[in-house]
Amino acid sequence: MTTSDRPHITAVAVTPLTCRLAEVVGVNYDLDSLQVEVQDLEGEARWQITFPGVEGFRVLDEGDLGEFWGHVPGLVIEVTAGGWWEQECSRGGFTAQWTKKVREYFVSGQNACVSVFSWREPNISTELLATQLPAELSDSAPQEIPE
Repeated sequence: MTTSDRPHITAVAVTPLTCRLAEVVGVNYDLDSLQVEVQDLEGEARWQITFPGVEGFRVLDEGDLGEFWGHVPGLVIEVTAGGWWEQECSRGGFTAQWTKKVREYFVSGQNACVSVFSWREPNISTELLATQLPAELSDSAPQEIPE
């Protein structure tokens, strides 16, 4: 497949947050939501991206999703055309195409990427790794309380 054969993706950034070397380090799903953890491989930032009201998701190697790369910078993008939803709609048995109005999101990582069908925008929280916390907060030993 050449570059010109790839589907054209249209997308918008969900957040102004960007990360040059993002890595998906965790995915956790329950019936209410999907949590995707992303870590900056060049720094100490870590994000938890929570998708409430998930209809479906997939995790694939980044090499299998080349058409998603480079369209819109952002930690999370909303795919508005040409993405996984359109691929699924080409299947005759995909009845959701007529009955559901979900949105498609994409989280890219250096090794794994996550595509999500969700009813609502994701919530994004930023964490600092222990190496960035002040020493008195990052020490795992119990703190003595002065009398």
